[in-house]
Amino acid sequence: PYQDWKAKHPDAQIDRIMVQFDPATDPKVLVPALEKKLGERLDYQQYSVLTQEDLLGLIFKVMGVLGTLVVGLTSIALFVGGVGIMTVMLMSVNERRVEIGIRQACGATRRDIFRQFLIEAVLIGLAGSFAGLVVSALVNTVLASTTSIKPLMTWGTVALAFGVGVGVGAIFGAWPARRAANQDPVVSLRNL
Repeated sequence: PYQDWKAKHPDAQIDRIMVQFDPATDPKVLVPALEKKLGERLDYQQYSVLTQEDLLGLIFKVMGVLGTLVVGLTSIALFVGGVGIMTVMLMSVNERRVEIGIRQACGATRRDIFRQFLIEAVLIGLAGSFAGLVVSALVNTVLASTTSIKPLMTWGTVALAFGVGVGVGAIFGAWPARRAANQDPVVSLRNL
């Protein structure tokens, strides 16, 4: 077979040989024999022998690195989004001091003010999750129509996205909400 191939392709170089063993044969026994046979004809730097286990190991290593990279990038994106929510909420608290003072003067408790601003922060987080899901659905549609990749968006993914949005909004909105709740109504109404 090799001679026939070489006769048809005299200028071609062999860059890969795939060997299929009998399923009953242990590759750990045959791989050293194959390496020895190749070593008789080639310098050891000119070839490498990889078993299916080796290839799977490489694939899992690459997937592990990619998974770590995705988690890292996602964490950075969530942190940046959370800081954005906190900044918007702090600006909102500063701009609405008079409103907060009037609500407190009318009987709103600190807990009421805290809840109001925390709910607003959570709603911003939910809006970000919704926007992310819309972009993800569009990217999935483009990938499905232009490649052989068929991305899958499950209800679990949607629930996770909204859960993360609520969590990020609540965590990064807690400090501005507390700051709003702790304002002195007299100081807030002084600027009226």
